[in-house]
Amino acid sequence: MWNLKFLSVLKDRYYSFSVREQLAVLLGIWALTFFILFQFVFFPMNDRRAGLESSVRGKERDLLKLKEMIIQVKRLEQYKTTDIEKREGEPFNLFSVLDKLANESKLTDNMDYMKPGNIQLDGLREEKWVEMKLSRVTLNEFTRFLYNLNAFEKEIYIKRLSVRKEGDYLNLILQPAVVEVR
Repeated sequence: MWNLKFLSVLKDRYYSFSVREQLAVLLGIWALTFFILFQFVFFPMNDRRAGLESSVRGKERDLLKLKEMIIQVKRLEQYKTTDIEKREGEPFNLFSVLDKLANESKLTDNMDYMKPGNIQLDGLREEKWVEMKLSRVTLNEFTRFLYNLNAFEKEIYIKRLSVRKEGDYLNLILQPAVVEVR
């Protein structure tokens, strides 16, 4: 009930103002209404829309990158199958493969040593690795080497990796390894 009394008091008070004061009150109410609408409705909706548009653009970029990666994977798979057909008669030697990949990646000048090693996992499987020490290698050269290593048809993995940064260069000790079944 007090609500109606309150409104009737405001209404009486409003009508007691002169026309000029009534116009000023109406303009104030309209200004306050527009301020509230813009501040709490329009601006948050506009910010949300801009955020969604930005998110969509980011997802589109991610999708394009994913499509490019799929194309690269298909090329690698095609390369692997043709490369396997060429190499079927050759025995696999991890040391020579790593030396060849280092040559392709232009890392032979940065190579301090290569030490082969192996361990018998069980009666049928043997793990072979080569410990490599590379000095003053750029990130781009090392990335190219890892890409070539990953592109090779045999499952070669990095068993151990130690990286020390020296300015713009990296000093690395890594152990690419492979498991062979007898």
